[in-house]
Amino acid sequence: MADTEEPDKEQKTLDPSEKRYEDAYKKGQTPISKDFNNFIFLVACLGIYVWIFPWCFHRALNYLATFIGMCCELRVETPKHLALLYKSMLCKMIEVLWIPFLSLVIAAIAVGLGQSYKAISAKSIQPKLSHISLAKGMARVFSKQSVVETIKSSIKLTFLGILFFFVFKSQATELTIWLWASATEYLVLLNQLIIKYLSVVLIPYAFVSGFDFWYQHHIFKQNLKMTVQEQREEFKEQEGDPKIRSRVREMQRERSRNQMLGKIPQATVVVTNPTHFSVALRWKEDSMDAPVVIAKGADVLAFKIRELAKEHKIPIVENASVARSLYDSVNLDQQIPPEYYKVVAEVIRVAMRIRTHQF
Repeated sequence: MADTEEPDKEQKTLDPSEKRYEDAYKKGQTPISKDFNNFIFLVACLGIYVWIFPWCFHRALNYLATFIGMCCELRVETPKHLALLYKSMLCKMIEVLWIPFLSLVIAAIAVGLGQSYKAISAKSIQPKLSHISLAKGMARVFSKQSVVETIKSSIKLTFLGILFFFVFKSQATELTIWLWASATEYLVLLNQLIIKYLSVVLIPYAFVSGFDFWYQHHIFKQNLKMTVQEQREEFKEQEGDPKIRSRVREMQRERSRNQMLGKIPQATVVVTNPTHFSVALRWKEDSMDAPVVIAKGADVLAFKIRELAKEHKIPIVENASVARSLYDSVNLDQQIPPEYYKVVAEVIRVAMRIRTHQF
């Protein structure tokens, strides 16, 4: 089985296209670094602890001081009185803690959506029989990615344990003081220790999360790589079969050519280079500022234009330089530039004399 899959992996040498990425996002697939999410969440926790928690702590102390001061006046004679006391304490706790709690919820949601907003899809939560397959479950457990994740987790736990040991080792002498410290001193020391530990952990963890962020995107890109055949099939799907597209372009050219040749009867003159080019001009003195190129062609198409001009008795004037210049520099249904006014005026005069002799 491995022998049949390996060549397929080796053939996937092309970078994934934008459509490949979009299809993966629609299926709910996206590179997510849990370490990066944890790092951002820890930063948010540290910010909340440093900037918001002191305010909550002081409010809680003020409430506790008020509660202790009123303890002699409290009446707890019946279960109803006790329920009211519990309700009052719960309301005060909510009042004190709702801001940090809401901040943590917003941080968690923002961190979760930060990497997965492109891949929000109902397909990722649809039940699949493959999810309860024992064989596929074991394959996922012992896959390369699972092994890498296990090694990473082990390294992280070991590193954090060593870091925790050295941080607390430096505080060993101060820990003995806590036994005789007052409540206020105890809380101050504990606050300093928490901030120090979080700060020390976040610095190296930033490198770990950065590496994991790169690794997850790298693996995601590797899994989406394409073979040459897959790229061709995607191109066909997006652009259509090359034979069909070629036929459509041919039909469009044919329709455009027929529309152009249909304007030949409206021409005033056809200027030709007898062997290669033909350009049909239309000129109405009372309604047009300058002659307009209504048809042009080279070789076979030039011969077709001359045939239609003869059929509809349109004057044909041979002037190789004018025909070639107009063919190269003037688009269909466009007025001739001023630099051609003089030579084209002479061609039209010749055409008028030809038309006079014809009739």
